[in-house]
Amino acid sequence: MSKVVQLHTAPALPSDVDDSEQWSALEQEESKELKAQTYLALAMVEHQLRHPEAAQSALRNGAEIVELDLARLESGDIGGYWVDWIFAHALQREACLLIDGKSPPDPFKRNQ
Repeated sequence: MSKVVQLHTAPALPSDVDDSEQWSALEQEESKELKAQTYLALAMVEHQLRHPEAAQSALRNGAEIVELDLARLESGDIGGYWVDWIFAHALQREACLLIDGKSPPDPFKRNQ
């Protein structure tokens, strides 16, 4: 579990979270799915810390990865990191609802 996800799921968020520590953890993530998850969790952490600009920036970065870099369900193959693919989409939905008050399009709906 990434450091930022651990920070978000901690019982109480520290008020003095070091941004350089968060970004350092982000740079070490390996897959696109994990990188998206980290940005999206960071967005929720920043929102909880009442840093709206940082929350929006992290949300934009995570959403961009999800929307542009991750496989599409319609392709029939979401890759070997399928659990992380699902988790990235779930985190995007939660972060968007928390920060923007609306959810992104549902990636699990098939176009008919």
